[in-house]
Amino acid sequence: MDLEEALRYIKELEERNKKLEAELYNERKEKEKLLLALMHQKEKKAIAYVRQFVPKTEKTNKVVVNEVEEIIKEDKGASPRRKKFEGIDFEKYVSDVIVLKPDTLVCPTCGKDLVKIGEKVRYQIDADPINVKVTKIIKETYKCPDCNGKDNKVYYPLVNEAFDGSILTPGFASYLAYHKYELGIPFNHLEKHFANTLGLPISKSNMADYMAKTAEALTPIYERMKEDLLNTGTKVVHADETTLTLSKQAHPGRKKSYVFVYASSFYDDKQIHIYEFNETRAMDPESNYLKDFNGYIECDDYPGYDKLRKSKPSIKLQRCWAHARRKYMDIIKAMPKEARSKSIAFKVVARMNALFKTEEKAHKGKAFGQGLIDLRHREELPIINQIHDLVFNCAPKQGSALEGAVNYTKKIWGDLLPYLDEPYLELSNNLAERCVKPFVVNRKVFQTSGSEAGAIYTVKLFSIIRTAIINGLDPYRYVKYVLENIRNMPIDDLLPYSKDIAKAL
Repeated sequence: MDLEEALRYIKELEERNKKLEAELYNERKEKEKLLLALMHQKEKKAIAYVRQFVPKTEKTNKVVVNEVEEIIKEDKGASPRRKKFEGIDFEKYVSDVIVLKPDTLVCPTCGKDLVKIGEKVRYQIDADPINVKVTKIIKETYKCPDCNGKDNKVYYPLVNEAFDGSILTPGFASYLAYHKYELGIPFNHLEKHFANTLGLPISKSNMADYMAKTAEALTPIYERMKEDLLNTGTKVVHADETTLTLSKQAHPGRKKSYVFVYASSFYDDKQIHIYEFNETRAMDPESNYLKDFNGYIECDDYPGYDKLRKSKPSIKLQRCWAHARRKYMDIIKAMPKEARSKSIAFKVVARMNALFKTEEKAHKGKAFGQGLIDLRHREELPIINQIHDLVFNCAPKQGSALEGAVNYTKKIWGDLLPYLDEPYLELSNNLAERCVKPFVVNRKVFQTSGSEAGAIYTVKLFSIIRTAIINGLDPYRYVKYVLENIRNMPIDDLLPYSKDIAKAL
């Protein structure tokens, strides 16, 4: 193969790759629509499901969402310390018994058989989405009867579990996480469910502690996901935020905290959704998660992003056309129908709609890369110029809604245009808004979060579960698998978007 043929072959491969990337984009966007529809159904189902756990006389709007929090213990003097689960007869719930012995029952010093000198009994709770079971663990200890002094060692069985010595198992942790963060069942209702339906008294404070331990165990997964999102191939991150009320605010008087959401582009190989708790909405350039990002942030007009960009020249912004269109749509909705077609707002919206339709047609036609850029300049830039003329050459009445919409568009105009020359950028930030939706659905059920510590644990678990879902994984099976293997497998093999993770489940 000569040089000319090789170059032609490389060009053919590049074109084929572009088409495949365009197809992947369309498939992921369609999948996102299906997930959104499914989410609406789950919202109805979750609220109905919660009612099974809630007495009719109890109002759900007083339920605290994030009971995962620092448990403040009252100082009650010198009262005796109670053992955890004291008074619970686990024996009557036991369905399996496991006996653990040391790896060897022969003394390595003298060759004599070891003799049993005792045992330690504990219990574990395991669960899948349908069943809950209690396993009795007997850990036997041995020593050599003849060896004395320094060589008279006690031999214990070696175990390597995510929650060593705990009643918690990967299955039970996954069960709780699935019910709490996917189905939206508060811990106090799960407590009643365990006690009344299963006869197993597991308190909500214990469940909160279990989720804190689970989040801690999964922190390496969460941190790697955050790192991978900052280094995606497209260098594009979609960002949005929503409020979260803490019932135990670190600073009295502060009413709201925030959860920021960051999502990878549909074009990226690694589909990642990160939820991050922030005490305020302020975006401190020195400590913000995106401070080391090098690329485009798709976002709304929140000034915090301008502050971040000003301090970090490597960050660029693409503002959302859908947000700009919404300003004019609100005006049209408030107008009499007969007056709408003559208004500036109507004309602006008509052209913005044409912009979205042209973009949608381009993606369906699998336009990508330079081809998509050329199409945007050829078909969308003339529409944008018309919008520019309508917005910048009109004289709205002072104090009117139209003046507000026009000033908003003028303010962000330069940040609406980068997508024309960047094929991975999109007209709207709807992707991030859809990512916020699952959290808002859960918040509708829970209303508030217990504390800052609880909110931090929650966003970690929520990030992992949502990323598993958008990658087509069953969240219960995924979390269980990771907890079972996180101590003996590389992190790269356990990420929700790892190459073979779906097969492993």
